[in-house]
Amino acid sequence: MSDQIESAAALMVRDYLILAFLVSLGALQISVSISGIRGLWLLPRRNLTRAFGILLIILGLGYYLLCPLWIEGPWSAGSVIDGTSENRAWGTASVDEISGARNLNDIHGGMAGTAYAVFFVLSAVLATFFAAAIGTINNRLFPSPSRSEGDAWSEAITQRVPEPTGDGLDALKNTDTLTTLKSSLRNLRDTGANDIRNQLQSAHRWSIPSLIGRMWRN
Repeated sequence: MSDQIESAAALMVRDYLILAFLVSLGALQISVSISGIRGLWLLPRRNLTRAFGILLIILGLGYYLLCPLWIEGPWSAGSVIDGTSENRAWGTASVDEISGARNLNDIHGGMAGTAYAVFFVLSAVLATFFAAAIGTINNRLFPSPSRSEGDAWSEAITQRVPEPTGDGLDALKNTDTLTTLKSSLRNLRDTGANDIRNQLQSAHRWSIPSLIGRMWRN
């Protein structure tokens, strides 16, 4: 029985690592395709990267949930019906019991909550490094074809700021304090509402509903 529990534990760890890695990598591809950070793209085009990210998430979930149908483990057909993990037999699962196949107690070879957290973080880090390595190769083989497909952060950094001309105090030399105060209040009144609206729109742009909407529109 001890060997069977150890085998079940190794099987669960392997399958969960695959799940977490693929889902993390897929979510990363979707997010960087929206933000335009080409250094983490696995494919050279934005839409392909986004579609590939969705595919990775589907593959990860599909593998983890459906692989008991063809991989032998502690979920043999007919041994999951009672909803417990005490008397599980070794084998492949049946279709009608697939929802309970992964419901395995940690004392019978399942994973504890701490293990889930540790392995998820590990998989997410590995997915990021993997994307960075492939993205570096991708950028060398397929340079950014246009600014619209480029790295949003690089574009923002490389934009030149106009050089100031003249003395910065020239505007104050012929203006008294009262006039300057009136002008400042007028500018605050005229631009304050627009600034608040722009900030709210910027914050909403990165909200989850907005990201999902832009993802499907693009």
